[in-house]
Amino acid sequence: MFGRLKLKYDQYRERRQYEDWLTNGEAVYQQNLRGESNGPQGAFDTLQFRNGLQWHVNDPGSAAYIFQEMFIRGEYDFPELAQAETVFDIGANIGLFSCFTSLKNPRAKIHSFEPDLGNYRVLEKNLDQLDASVELNHSAVASNAGELEFFSAEFGGRSSAFGVLGAEDAKSYKVPAIVLSEYISQHSIERIDFMKVDVEGSEYDILIGDDQLWETEIKCLVVEIDRTPRDDRYAGVDLRAFLKEKFESIECASPDAPYPVYFCRQSKLAVKH
Repeated sequence: MFGRLKLKYDQYRERRQYEDWLTNGEAVYQQNLRGESNGPQGAFDTLQFRNGLQWHVNDPGSAAYIFQEMFIRGEYDFPELAQAETVFDIGANIGLFSCFTSLKNPRAKIHSFEPDLGNYRVLEKNLDQLDASVELNHSAVASNAGELEFFSAEFGGRSSAFGVLGAEDAKSYKVPAIVLSEYISQHSIERIDFMKVDVEGSEYDILIGDDQLWETEIKCLVVEIDRTPRDDRYAGVDLRAFLKEKFESIECASPDAPYPVYFCRQSKLAVKH
């Protein structure tokens, strides 16, 4: 009896959280109950924020899931984000992390990267609404500049540089690829205060493959990691071990999950300096 009452209370509290943020919070809550790829795809075409933002959506299932990550679970809600001057959003999707950042910290300069063309078109419309300063890039991030093959999945949150795990039947096309260390140099960036990486398998190449990236101080890094890498050049332990070499502190709430999110702080480069 107590267990059922607690479940009902938890569900009520979570629904209220959705409704605190969104005027159509109930529809977004119900979409998450159905699952990322289930339910009527016409359930909503915007996330209607109570502050007036109308966040455009091209895939309600993915948008509802990402909204839950950002705004309900608070997976990126760290005190360091509120103080960050330079923020990198790598794998921006439709821009909900950039939205969350601007609400927490309107002073931040955001550098946003998104290769999927469908996501990018929606992202561009969404970021136009923000008062924050945003540098928008329609590109993948990789260890080599040029072009790479990209798989644009039906559910936008599963698009990837790898044609697996939800992108098996995806349409593929070439997209421009930026090397992060080169971008940092070209934009005369001295330090990245907060960097979010959610790139469906490319995190190994971006973080390990670009040696010069680590010549720049990255104060805080939040990265979603494939425990079983899609990139066959790496093993699952490689990136976690690599990050331990670069940061003083690494935290993960669910290290045994298929896609654990790691929060890394206190760059060892800053300690050396």
